[in-house]
Amino acid sequence: MADEPTAPPASGVEDPGGSPSPGDSPSVELETARAELAAARAEAEANFAAARDALKAANPGLPEAAFEGESLAVVAERVILAKDAAATASEAARNAAAAQVPAGGGTVRQAPAGPPDGTRGLDRIRFGLGNAEK
Repeated sequence: MADEPTAPPASGVEDPGGSPSPGDSPSVELETARAELAAARAEAEANFAAARDALKAANPGLPEAAFEGESLAVVAERVILAKDAAATASEAARNAAAAQVPAGGGTVRQAPAGPPDGTRGLDRIRFGLGNAEK
């Protein structure tokens, strides 16, 4: 029994059940598998494109480079990083703008300059009217 050689299957290809398929040739099976693979790839690419388009629609302010990548995980990570960078830049701009505006809303009123010391009577009135010469 140990010396008995086993014969290879007639078609050389076995189906998942373990027995050779009598009517199918290997080339037909191969072409069928290739067609199924191509259909699966096309479906996966369409799903990927739809997911990427949904991310673009949900994040219109992000640059186009944020949506580039070979997989959805890469694209999602780049979108998250771009959103974080945009939020950080926006917050920094708000902080810088707030630092430039004084607490009074940006308007600082200064009291008008009074007449020189020692000015009396009509000279004070002339100064107030803008006629300080006489």
